[in-house]
Amino acid sequence: MVLLLFLLALLPRSLLLRLEPPFWFDEDWTEETGLMPLPAMVLRLWSEDFHPLLGYLLLGLWARLMHAFSLEAEVFYRLLPALLGTYSTVVLFRALRTFLPPWRAFLVALVYALVPQGVLQDVEFRQYALAKLAVALALEASLTGRPCAWAGYGALAFHLHYLAGLVALAFLPGLKKSWGRHLLLYALPLLLWAPVLFHQASKLHSIAHWVGTLDERLPDTLAFLLFSEDPALWVLGVLFWGLALGGLMRSPLRPSLTVLALGVGVLYTLGFSPLTPRYAYLLLPLLGYGLAWAFRTRVYALPLLMLLLGWLWCWPWVEVSAWATFWPLLAP
Repeated sequence: MVLLLFLLALLPRSLLLRLEPPFWFDEDWTEETGLMPLPAMVLRLWSEDFHPLLGYLLLGLWARLMHAFSLEAEVFYRLLPALLGTYSTVVLFRALRTFLPPWRAFLVALVYALVPQGVLQDVEFRQYALAKLAVALALEASLTGRPCAWAGYGALAFHLHYLAGLVALAFLPGLKKSWGRHLLLYALPLLLWAPVLFHQASKLHSIAHWVGTLDERLPDTLAFLLFSEDPALWVLGVLFWGLALGGLMRSPLRPSLTVLALGVGVLYTLGFSPLTPRYAYLLLPLLGYGLAWAFRTRVYALPLLMLLLGWLWCWPWVEVSAWATFWPLLAP
């Protein structure tokens, strides 16, 4: 069942890889930054970027490996994120098995694997797929009562993307054991990067014309709930978010929403824009958990099937969007 799920999740990502859309600006930036010597990479992130180091470092190592084998086409660069994004489906399936029968966990994981925005960003040469996998691993560790593993995966998520680290932190209420010292294990690696984080935040005012003020960013923040101007995609998006958030509100991870809201508020206070159509992708493991909790009641089987068929119906849109440099607001 695990192998079948992995192959089904890999199929749409493989089809997008075959299209070989050209790198867009952020992917070029990732390649250029990742191939820099470590001191130059840290200096660029200190002075020009607003993300943690680890994603660039790992993707740079992958790019160097591809160079060593003379595999420099963009499709080979994107192969690692595609595989890791696919594997997050398997991790989510294992996590959902802790409270769902296998076939239900399989169906929810398959819906998660086919969310259009998830498929699109999984095949980008960016740190998002790596960060989403770390979030999924942190969720699994939380549900299986492994606080040390949760702390490790949570710290990993933070060093891949700030919002990913926040989502992993939100799983803290789900730990079944005393979590005080494990929270310290999560926090210690963050302290090493804290000076860079605060320096990056201090620079955000200098690019207000690009990032915008809080009031100017508010429409974009809310846009990740609008999905798309296409009515059919909008309906699917509302159905997905409605089921997921409804399930979360009835689940043991309900307090996670409070933790997440407080963390998002802190990031906004620092000047970051943590909730955008693209960053909402990092919420997918948490939303998948909420969807699974809703599916514990059989009455939700039909809406879940509608979602699955709807995502498949969206495939032509996904193929077209793979060539765009601006992703439409289907999030997820």
